[in-house]
Amino acid sequence: MKKWLSITLVLALVVVGVAGCAPKEVAPKEHMAYTVPEVSGFHPQAVQCVELINEYCPDQRLTGRAVGGMGTEFHEMFVEKSLDYTMLMLSDAAYCVGVGKGGVVDAGLVEQHSTMRWLWALDISTFHFVVRADSGVETIYDLEGKRFSGGMAKSATGTIARDIMSVLDIHPDWFEGSYKDALAATKDRRIVGVVKMSPRCGLDASIAELKATTPIRVLSMPKDKLDLLKKEIPRLFWETVPAGAISELPGHPELVLPASLCGGVALSDRVTPEEAYCATKAVVEHWDRVVSTYAAAAKIDPIGDMVRYLSELPPGGVWLHAGTVKYCKEIGIEVPTSLIPSEYQ
Repeated sequence: MKKWLSITLVLALVVVGVAGCAPKEVAPKEHMAYTVPEVSGFHPQAVQCVELINEYCPDQRLTGRAVGGMGTEFHEMFVEKSLDYTMLMLSDAAYCVGVGKGGVVDAGLVEQHSTMRWLWALDISTFHFVVRADSGVETIYDLEGKRFSGGMAKSATGTIARDIMSVLDIHPDWFEGSYKDALAATKDRRIVGVVKMSPRCGLDASIAELKATTPIRVLSMPKDKLDLLKKEIPRLFWETVPAGAISELPGHPELVLPASLCGGVALSDRVTPEEAYCATKAVVEHWDRVVSTYAAAAKIDPIGDMVRYLSELPPGGVWLHAGTVKYCKEIGIEVPTSLIPSEYQ
C-alpha cells in the first residue's frame, strides 16, 4: 500500500512540475489609436484599420479614441504620451513636426518631435477654397478684403490657408469661428466661403450638403505662381484636377489645388518594428475592407504612393516606420534613403 502511495505521490509531483513548466499565455500589448472624431468622413476607415490590426496582430491590442482635433491628437501623442498610433495624419503636419517649424508648429499646436513614423497612405487630399457662386469671387485674387473662412487659425487647414494667402499677397478678412459656424455663415451670405480638405476628385460631404442649397465654385491656385508656392511652402503637394473630374461639380475648369498625403502613423519609441510590420501588413493586405469604408482609398496604392509622395518632400522631416520599411522590401518596393529611419536595422 505504501508503495502505491509513493508512486502516486511521485506522479502527482511530476504532473505539477510539468504544468509549472508550461508556457504562460502572454497578454497582447495595449495601444491607444486616434480614430478622428465620429462626425468626420474619415472615422469609418480609421475604425476599420484598428479592427484589422486587432484581428491579424494577436501580439497587440488597439483601442480607438475618436475625440478632439489635431491639437488634441498632438497633445496626447507627445505630452500625455497616451496615443501610440494615429489612423489619420497629414504629411504637411508630420513634416512640420519633424523639422520643428512651419504650419502647426508655428501655430503653437506642437513642438518638434522626431519619432513619428509612416505606416501607409490613405488618400491624397486636396484643400478646396470654396466660395458661393453669387459672391462675385471668380479667382483666388478676388478674396482680397472679402470675409472668408480659412479654418481655425490654429489648425492644419487654417495654417495652410493663411500660408498660401501670405505667399500670394492676398489679404482676406478672416472669419474666426468653428467650421460649423463658417458653413452657416456661407449659407446665409455673411461670408463668401470656406476652405475644406476633400478627396482629390470629390467634394467633402459637408461641402456637398452646402451645394444642395447654395451654388458654389472651387477656386484654382494661379499656375504662374506655382513655382513660388512650391518654393515657399515645400511641405505641400500641388495636384492638377482635370476639368469635370469632380463629379459633383460638372463643368468645372481644370484646377490646381494644394494637397497633403493622409495616412496612418505610429511612434517609433512606443510601437516596435515587429508591431508596425504586422499592422502595416494587416491593413495593406486587406485594403478592400478599408475601401468599403472610404471609397477614395480605391484610387491609391497605400505603400507605393506613400513612398512616392513622401520622397518628394525635402529630406529630414518624414520617415517610414522601421517595420514598414521591412514590409516595403518584402513586397519589392525600394525605399529612398531619406525615408529610412535611424533605428532601422
